[in-house]
Amino acid sequence: MKTKILLISILAALALSFSASAQKFGADVLIHECDGEFWAKPKISVADNGWIYVLMNKYGHPSQRDETRIYRSKDSGVTYDQIYSGVTPDGTRQAGRDFVVTGNNESNIKVWYVFADNIQSPKSTFVSLYTMDADGGNMTLKYNKSWDNIENHDVSISTNARSPEPNWAPFAIAFAMSSNRVSDGRGFIDYVYSINGGANFTYKELYSKGNSKFGLLDLSIG
Repeated sequence: MKTKILLISILAALALSFSASAQKFGADVLIHECDGEFWAKPKISVADNGWIYVLMNKYGHPSQRDETRIYRSKDSGVTYDQIYSGVTPDGTRQAGRDFVVTGNNESNIKVWYVFADNIQSPKSTFVSLYTMDADGGNMTLKYNKSWDNIENHDVSISTNARSPEPNWAPFAIAFAMSSNRVSDGRGFIDYVYSINGGANFTYKELYSKGNSKFGLLDLSIG
């Protein structure tokens, strides 16, 4: 099976014709292509200066390790450069990746990358949140938590951040996780948030229910 990771974005590759007859779309932009029995789940985030960031994660191959890459375009989607690449270690499977980008110029842009991984034996999971500079450098751990006897399914991150200004108040940023307890199947939605621009984070169990499996998540902060 061949999987193509395609990005169609109003900012990147969307050409509109506002004629009376029809709207005409431009060509897709191929950022990454992979062969094999992978699932693929891309995400997109745009900095306030218009730079486009794309997260590509491929996972689920029966024998190969899961992989995550982040690409950046500084020219409205004409070209992309890879700024990050990560591969899960042996015995570990990814359980969700997401990211957001804050800032409005190269000096203050931050990439907030959250990921969860499941360790196969003994069954356990962990979630980590890192920040990177605009070019993917200076990767810094902001939050980490692990659980035994838990299998994670997805993570989702959101922020209400806007371009920094001299009197800009600290923004909120948060992520949520879905998981199950392996021993009895109880499902959980966990939530980690910061209201001071990511300086400190607070964890809370948002919801749980017996014999329930919560899957994909989406999160929005107004």
